[in-house]
Amino acid sequence: MTIRSTRHIFTFLLATVMGAAGWTGITLAQGAPFPPAVVLTINSNRIQAESLVGQDVTRQVQALQAKFQDEIKKMQTTLQQEAQLLQAQRGSLPAAEFQRRGQALQQQSQEYKRQAQQKQADLQRTLRLAENEMDRSLRPIIRKIMTSKGANFVLDQSQIALANDSIDITASVVEELNKTLPTLTIDTGTSK
Repeated sequence: MTIRSTRHIFTFLLATVMGAAGWTGITLAQGAPFPPAVVLTINSNRIQAESLVGQDVTRQVQALQAKFQDEIKKMQTTLQQEAQLLQAQRGSLPAAEFQRRGQALQQQSQEYKRQAQQKQADLQRTLRLAENEMDRSLRPIIRKIMTSKGANFVLDQSQIALANDSIDITASVVEELNKTLPTLTIDTGTSK
């Protein structure tokens, strides 16, 4: 059994238990009746793809990725050219000088690798910060819609096996998010 199927089963059981609790009159510890389960769903992938801010962040991240790839390609090209030049000079250089330049080239290769790893880490950090900012904006929107529809909780459709389309509030969330946060300038501060 996969983690995903386990999550689906857990989510189904939770919804079933909450619904049954409301229908059978099970009470909470304080004696108040357990409210009937009113569930809504969202599709996070659609929110990312269809919202203006999601499209804006995706565009910015893609531009950063392209820039990152260009920088890596330039480093690789420089390294390859220097390695070819060194190899061409092998016969004309004293062995000690050839070895010294080879070691310097190896150190340069390690430095380029370190820089590439740092750039990748910076890109991942930037993406996490943008996702966190979007989440901060989404929470009150989802809560407002949830409250207006009298729901107890909202589940992402990726967490459930099947749901009726009538409980999907994704379009409403996207509409409100477009009003609240149409764009987001992501933090592109990178390590040097």
